[in-house]
Amino acid sequence: CFALVTSQTNARKEEMSPNNSPAPGMSSGAHTPVYCTSSCFSLIAILHAINPTVKLTDFSPELLEQLQSSIEFILQGISQYPLNSLGFFFNGGKDCTVVLHLLRAIAHIMSNSCTNENTTSPHSSIQPSPDCACCPAPLPHLTLKSLKMLYHRTSETFEEIDHFVDQCSEEHGFHVIPFEHKTFKESLWQAVREHNVRAAFTGIRRTDPFSADLSAFAPSDTQRGWPDVMRINVILDWRYTHVWEFLRVLRIPYCVLYDRGYTSLGRRTRTAPNPHLQTETGVFRPAYALREGDCLERSGREASPMPSPKSSAGPETAAPFRVALTPIEESEGNTTP
Repeated sequence: CFALVTSQTNARKEEMSPNNSPAPGMSSGAHTPVYCTSSCFSLIAILHAINPTVKLTDFSPELLEQLQSSIEFILQGISQYPLNSLGFFFNGGKDCTVVLHLLRAIAHIMSNSCTNENTTSPHSSIQPSPDCACCPAPLPHLTLKSLKMLYHRTSETFEEIDHFVDQCSEEHGFHVIPFEHKTFKESLWQAVREHNVRAAFTGIRRTDPFSADLSAFAPSDTQRGWPDVMRINVILDWRYTHVWEFLRVLRIPYCVLYDRGYTSLGRRTRTAPNPHLQTETGVFRPAYALREGDCLERSGREASPMPSPKSSAGPETAAPFRVALTPIEESEGNTTP
């Protein structure tokens, strides 16, 4: 699985849109954004907008490389599509949680115009730079409220996910648009018809089903009855370990189910804790302890659910999410590169 992800990452490193053609507004060679990623949206600026105490050396080089691409995908999406037609598929899962906080970081930087490189010490907040001239063309001012947060919810949705989505909405000030159709396709059609969604950020990764050949900018399959929506797959080539490294080092809250041994969340009645995380005593280790996550992540899907699994992550709390620990300790199950 690692070889698959790595080879396809390299093969698509310059790919920004389907059919091997550049996304609108991009050159046909090495992509040259019309925005400045070296200053305004540098890696350290993005990371400090989420947690101002971290350093670049806290993260693996592999994750930083993927993070740079993710920032460019988001900025390209913002520059190409009107904000009133942009959505975000937020389902409360770990991957979408990563994308949420990347969007939040970019929105934070935009709300402060551009930033001085001198203000990015590990203990400072992002400060505005009124004389910044590094961006040759202005970008639309993204806010979380300006994005349509699309949440497909069914009778099979975990209650813990509902709680986590509500908590995120309350804490970060965005409005969730819930859709309660039987299928996601029906929900997407409603989003297009009633909310003018033409493009949407996703948390799809290449190891997800039917995603191995996707591009970062992937149109929906209209020939199979899907509405015409451009999917902007922000973290397409992130590995399982990258996701958990990002969440844990930055101390980002995530759904409590992941501390109970769940590694991939689907229908409540057909999703169980990952059997590869069960210890000899019956206790389930947390999701970030899974080795070979790119291959084994979905091992608990479409299985008979197990009642009230014990968790080694600590006693249960009433909160619908857990805050990850940082820095990542050298401990059993730590698979961060």
